[in-house]
This record gives sequence, structure tokens and C-alpha cells, in this order.
Amino acid sequence: MRNPIWLCMATITLTSAVLMLGCQGGGTGSSESAQSQTTGPSKVNTAVSKDNPCTLLTPEQVVEAVGLTPFGREVVDEVTCSYEFPEPAEKEPAAAQDSGGSDDKSDEEEAEAMAKAFTVGAAGGVPKFSYTIHWEDGKTAVMATRMANQLMGSEMENAFTKLEGIGDETWLGPLASTLIILKGEVAVELDLRLLPEGKARGTRLAQAIASRL
Repeated sequence: MRNPIWLCMATITLTSAVLMLGCQGGGTGSSESAQSQTTGPSKVNTAVSKDNPCTLLTPEQVVEAVGLTPFGREVVDEVTCSYEFPEPAEKEPAAAQDSGGSDDKSDEEEAEAMAKAFTVGAAGGVPKFSYTIHWEDGKTAVMATRMANQLMGSEMENAFTKLEGIGDETWLGPLASTLIILKGEVAVELDLRLLPEGKARGTRLAQAIASRL
């Protein structure tokens, strides 16, 4: 197991990144209630539209990937969509419970759990995630996201992990705080800093996104 000092540093790094953003979900974008998302496939427009970033994922895909039912989703801007979940952050996702995985956590998973337990609580105590779509120059977006990791300090160097078999190229950031997927000319960047179990949930979200691009 890693030195406790390393875990503390990881927690501080993720916490600082969250606090710099301020409160999320209170922007000028348009919100949609959970009822409008979960009334059934026949009432949901499943086509992806560049005019609405929230159409990239269907409500059913979000529930399946995260294991929680969203309280609502918000169009933050023309390329960004945000989801918020009312359940307590510490609640285990149904998908994770069914995976049959071991209860033993790796050092990275332990660090993520510690960091997000603090940051999610500081941000209101509920899980959230958002994604931003880069419709053009996706490769540049991937490169920029990975290079930004160097600003996080020597402890976090080379912390991006390549996830094989999703899109053309998919990378998971340090402490499962971010994930970026490239397919064709399009890149989608997920902000997972306020989503516990980010590796498992982020991977499932990425798979769903790749199927929609």
C-alpha cells in the first residue's frame, strides 16, 4: 500500500481542482427533470444532435453505466452536459455490486475513494459528472488533456491509463478524475471528479458514448 502521505497529497490535489470550479449545477444552462428523462424509450428522442449535448447519452445509458437514477441533467453550454444524482455518494452502484469483483482495492482506488469522499461531501454530498464534446480536432483535445496532467505535480506524472477497446483512443486520468475518448474526429471529455467509483463508471460511460458516435 502506498505511503499515507501520498494518499493525502492525492486528496489535496483533487480537492483543489474541485474547489477552483466553485459550485456546479447552478449555471445559466437549461435543466431537465428526471421525469422528463425516464418516462420511457417511446418518449425520449434518442438521436444525437449537435444542438443539444445532452443527447449524446440516453437516460437509460446513464442509469446503466452509473447504477443510479439521475435527478436531472443540465445543458451547461452548447457542448457540455451535466448530470446530478440525489442518492448519497457513498451508496454502492448497482452495476458495481453485480460485477462480482473483489472487495480489495488497489492503491489508486483507495486514493480515489479517499479524495472523492471529501470532495463530493464538500460539493453538496451527491454524485455528479459532466462531459464536454469536441466535435472537431478531437486529437488535439486528447493531447491537451494529457499534457495538462503535468501541471499536477511529480507524484501524478504519467498517471493517465489507456483503456483498450473503446473508440479509437481512450484515456483515464489520475484518481479517475477525468476520462477522454476519441472516435474519428470527435473527442468527448468526462469530468469525473465528483463521481465516486470513477474508473468503473467512467469506463461504462465511455463505452456508451463510443456506441453513439
